[in-house]
Amino acid sequence: MDLHRVGDIGWFTDLEPDLLETWSRFDVFTDQFPLLKRSLLVGQDDGGSGCYWLLHADSVREDGEWTAYEWWPGDGDDPEPYDDFATLVREAANT
Repeated sequence: MDLHRVGDIGWFTDLEPDLLETWSRFDVFTDQFPLLKRSLLVGQDDGGSGCYWLLHADSVREDGEWTAYEWWPGDGDDPEPYDDFATLVREAANT
């Protein structure tokens, strides 16, 4: 996984507009569009099998932590939620 530098983090829709357009033409991942449209893309597996790490702006805990997601679009599963970014990183380090 390649984490983005702070200055490279951005909204999924801004960083991957061509990908979203392609997916929308083929009705691929339409169930994930609401999540993707409101998520920051904080890391991705460039050159690998296509994993994305996302922080969802519409899912914020009382302490301000956003729900984090790990998503492998190629496996056909929905994005996997984690309570927060730290939990996602810990889980990834243990696998």
